[in-house]
Amino acid sequence: MSGFTGTDLTPTRTARPSLLAPLAMALLAGIALLLLYAVAFDQGQLQGLVRAAAGNSMLHEYFHDARHILGFPCH
Repeated sequence: MSGFTGTDLTPTRTARPSLLAPLAMALLAGIALLLLYAVAFDQGQLQGLVRAAAGNSMLHEYFHDARHILGFPCH
């Protein structure tokens, strides 16, 4: 068993906390806040940017339905 000393099964090196976990949590929190803003509070500004790039209103329909499902007023 590499990494262990003798028969007591204790690791030979100490574990350091990884910086990747807090960074991943911050990234996921940022994405969640952006989605919350887009569904709950955005009144078409972001959708206008996407429509200009994609050329259709399918994304608008998804967000509109999500607003109804989540109980946010939209019209």
